[in-house]
Amino acid sequence: MKKWIQSLETRGLIEGFAFNHYYASETATGTLNVRFDCTDEEKLKIVRKELELEVKKFITNYVVEERLWDAGKSPEYIYKAYEFGSRCAFLFWDLVERNRFSEELTSSFLQWLDSTRYTISPKLLNFQLCFSHGLMNSLGISKIPNEQLIHLTALKESTKSSSPQELFERIKDQLLPFLTPLFSQQETKNTVS
Repeated sequence: MKKWIQSLETRGLIEGFAFNHYYASETATGTLNVRFDCTDEEKLKIVRKELELEVKKFITNYVVEERLWDAGKSPEYIYKAYEFGSRCAFLFWDLVERNRFSEELTSSFLQWLDSTRYTISPKLLNFQLCFSHGLMNSLGISKIPNEQLIHLTALKESTKSSSPQELFERIKDQLLPFLTPLFSQQETKNTVS
């Protein structure tokens, strides 16, 4: 799909693209959606048709579902932020294809052994953490307080917390079992600053 999406831009059918997960309902969990920045209705018809054909190569019963991203309420800079992240992901996959990086680096660092036991891969966790930090650092985003506040805001949004106290409670309830092993891993302590 990456090469096809890049070809849409090369052919002048779209100006940009972005991916996002929607978690608005339990039934939508895990779906990946793509946004195409395309203002020409005729070009958009071509993109929709090609999208359906491309996805049907992987999911034979796929039908294109259209909806406005965030019901069309987000400001343009939000769409651009998702686009930037999606372009970074495409760069990563280009590097994987050139054997510069391993595909496993974006795998889940937490693996469940059964319903109560799990392992954490320090290598994968550190790559993902350092990638995030490295991107922010390279863009000139300060670690204190900006990067810290970015991570806290992500936690606030993912836990749907409405106050600092509620955020602390949700972290305690949802993440505390994972925190102890994170703090006890020597490789994580030595690598993450």
